[in-house]
Amino acid sequence: MKRCMWWLCGLGVLLIALSPAFAQDKAAGGGEKPKREKKDGAKDGKAHGAAATDIAKDLNFTEAQKTKLATIQKKFDEDMAAWTKANGEKVKELQDQLAEIRKSGDKEKAKPIQDQLKPLLDAQKKIHDDKDAAVQALLTPGQKLAWESMTKYAKVSLTDDQKKQILALGEDAAKQLAGLKADEKGAEQIKADLAKKVEALLTTEQKDKLTAKKGEKGDKGEKTEKPGKTEKAVEGQK
Repeated sequence: MKRCMWWLCGLGVLLIALSPAFAQDKAAGGGEKPKREKKDGAKDGKAHGAAATDIAKDLNFTEAQKTKLATIQKKFDEDMAAWTKANGEKVKELQDQLAEIRKSGDKEKAKPIQDQLKPLLDAQKKIHDDKDAAVQALLTPGQKLAWESMTKYAKVSLTDDQKKQILALGEDAAKQLAGLKADEKGAEQIKADLAKKVEALLTTEQKDKLTAKKGEKGDKGEKTEKPGKTEKAVEGQK
């Protein structure tokens, strides 16, 4: 349990360091330059790090969706900036304290610091979760299915043409699902067929890359990632 808490704290600090508002705040103070955000999808199907323009482009957003996305993004940036102003220095201070404790090996001293850090990180997580929910609400059923597939294979660098085909497959699967009667089974089969069709779009090189990544995880004794749920949002766009 203690090891888990330490890992969670480290992850939380890393997320803060990578957030756009935090990076901008450090840059404004003459610190480190903002880090470039990752484009890969997260392992739970989320696309943390993907730019807002990416999801709009990949899912062929309408002008109405783009306008709403810009509003969501603006609120996210403002909320993150406010959070950073109120909590950034405190989190950095707690991070430094944990680093010193880690050197000394006295993990018992970490608990009160972790107790202070948790609500701060929870508040930051809520800002991200709120944005996730807002962006998710913009997506059509077909876009949701397509984005789930895209994030599943994000780490093998899908081409623009592959993304277009995946979006078309997602839209088609969504129509099939919408055509099912309330008491009719077959949703799982439709989704399974979609998964097979999407996988068939991958090149041999992409499949080899995917297999290699799974092999690396197995060598480390980690569990192989399972396809996650549809991404509800994307990270802040610069």
